[in-house]
Amino acid sequence: QSGAPSAIWLGVPLIIGGKAIGAIVVQDYHTENTYGEEEKQLLLFVSEQIAQVIERKRSLEEIKKYSQELSELNQTKDKFFSIIAHDLRSPFHGLLATSGILASDIDELTKDEIRNFSKNLNYSLQKQFELVNDLLDWARIQSKNYVLNRNTIFLKNELKGVIEALSVIAVHKEIELRDETKAHLTIFADLNMLKLVLRNLISNSIKFTERGGKVIITAKNIEKPDIGIKFVEISVIDNGVGISEEDLQKLFNLSIFHSTEGTTREKGTGLGLMLCKEIVEKHGGQIFAESEKGKGSRFYFIIPALELSGV
Repeated sequence: QSGAPSAIWLGVPLIIGGKAIGAIVVQDYHTENTYGEEEKQLLLFVSEQIAQVIERKRSLEEIKKYSQELSELNQTKDKFFSIIAHDLRSPFHGLLATSGILASDIDELTKDEIRNFSKNLNYSLQKQFELVNDLLDWARIQSKNYVLNRNTIFLKNELKGVIEALSVIAVHKEIELRDETKAHLTIFADLNMLKLVLRNLISNSIKFTERGGKVIITAKNIEKPDIGIKFVEISVIDNGVGISEEDLQKLFNLSIFHSTEGTTREKGTGLGLMLCKEIVEKHGGQIFAESEKGKGSRFYFIIPALELSGV
């Protein structure tokens, strides 16, 4: 008798957390007096048991989610302590030794010795300053209250300033630094954060490219038909030393500290690429790396060309 009206039906609400999320209903198509108070109480009991099971399931899922969040927070904390304990503290032994010599023996040192000690001291302090900045940027974007200040940005205009700031390093290594982006490309992003990503990726390419090599920045519009959103894909390409497949898997990974020296022994903080990943993903984008040992690397990221609702 599919489709026939029921002679009687009995229903009770399914209540979880004080809210009705549905109902449990039974029907009889033949006898009008099938259900009475006993059946009603039985159905209420069944409804309560089902609600408790669902509530326990929800609580378990929330506990799992909370545990995952705690695990991620612990990873971040461990990362900070690792960097502070090693990368921030260790170099101070050398800084203190160098400054100590300058302070106590300056009258006995030659001008060349003073010049070399001063250069080394200045270089080390610059690297420590970069590390402190990276740590502050990292801490800032980890805050749940941090809000990106997004605006429409003409990519080529802002890229010009980043390239000019890094050109001194490129010229020193005789590396060609070339911008091949189109003038009309715009993105919707936080300008300071965008510059941080570009600066990190370009300086990394310079760092791992041999003298006489080249670093090229390109960009193009792309669409994601599945979500109907326009993005801009920005690439930083070099013909440097490249990255092994094993090391490629370690990039952008918070749980693995990975930092290597550049072609002229340049030091890194190990935080740069993870900062880039955090920033790009906060914009609703993605970042990727492709490389072949001895042939160079391509780091690229996609970022919205227009404002995204809910991001």
